[in-house]
Amino acid sequence: MSPRSVLAEVNPAILRWARETAGLELEQVAKRFGKVEEWEREHGQAKPTVRQLETLSDIYKRPLATFFLPEPPVEPPPPTDFRMLPSDRARTLSKKVRLAMRKARRTQRLYTQLSAELTATHPRLPRIGMSDPERQARQIRGLLGIPIENQLSWRDSYDAFRGWRAAMEALGVLVLQLPMPVKEGRGFSLDEGSTPTIVVSSSDAITARIFTLFHELAHLLLNRIGLCTPDPTSPTQPSAQIEQFCNHFAGALLVPLDAVRAEGDLTQLPSSLGEMEERLVESAKAFKVSRYVILRRLLIANYMSLEQFRRMMNKWAKEGEPTQRRGGGQRPPARVLSQLGGRFVSLVLEAHGRGLITSSDVTSYLSLNLKYLGDVQRLVAHLRG
Repeated sequence: MSPRSVLAEVNPAILRWARETAGLELEQVAKRFGKVEEWEREHGQAKPTVRQLETLSDIYKRPLATFFLPEPPVEPPPPTDFRMLPSDRARTLSKKVRLAMRKARRTQRLYTQLSAELTATHPRLPRIGMSDPERQARQIRGLLGIPIENQLSWRDSYDAFRGWRAAMEALGVLVLQLPMPVKEGRGFSLDEGSTPTIVVSSSDAITARIFTLFHELAHLLLNRIGLCTPDPTSPTQPSAQIEQFCNHFAGALLVPLDAVRAEGDLTQLPSSLGEMEERLVESAKAFKVSRYVILRRLLIANYMSLEQFRRMMNKWAKEGEPTQRRGGGQRPPARVLSQLGGRFVSLVLEAHGRGLITSSDVTSYLSLNLKYLGDVQRLVAHLRG
């Protein structure tokens, strides 16, 4: 008899916990394994084989050893749900969102542990109050050290994202890009332990990711972490006060009012909706933000009437979103850097270089085949300039 056909002695509560934390219903797994309900039944006699348990491990994205724990481990609850969803839409978290949260927490935990072992020190993120988002944004932008001239000189929005990410990581914030359905959440923040962390959806448009980056930074600065669907047009429901502040803060940091005033084409808009749209799109391209961010900033600066704002929003709603330029598939080394960021990857490489972790640890921490390690090292060296 093959060892993999032997029945696995596992606690049914572990099987139920692994499925539920993966965001899967019983019926979904039962399509693959008809006996899964029996396996999860308390005091039941039915058990999966080791081979079946290996398949469940792959489905639930849990290490096989996890299933042999005596009891389900205690995990932190999901971040507060700040998503601006219609009241009739379910707020359950899908498998992909849950997996992104688990990966983010694991990366955050590893980063904290490696930093302690390397005695690496990082600046503490300041805290702000929920008042005067324009002033708060100016102060934080000063800490980031990105002059408006640098922002306008970036080649494109992808270059801008990399620049903002590097500046934010220099402040001690871990920034991750993970696959996550945009309709369920464009980003979330975590502040457990000593490593504030921001996750943006790699499935989102690049300008939306940039906005989400600073929306989530506002959540961290307020010490109000959560799962969000940031909206640069700022909803006005009283219940959305925190989201309104974070949206306003993000827009103010990315497009300061002084910079808006310096753009003469924005302070004197033409009456023609078509010509006005051209200026908005040109300005959005210059600042490396979405057209909605520019639209909202002009309304706040009183360079646009509420009626003009609504007419433009209605026009864009009817036309739909412009087609996003899609890049080709990334090679594993580039994908690792894109998802985990230069700061985390550099820390893993440094720990490996000092003999604090093994090559096997590197492959586990970066989810990367060891044959790509040299390529990753070269990419990190290039980032450091």
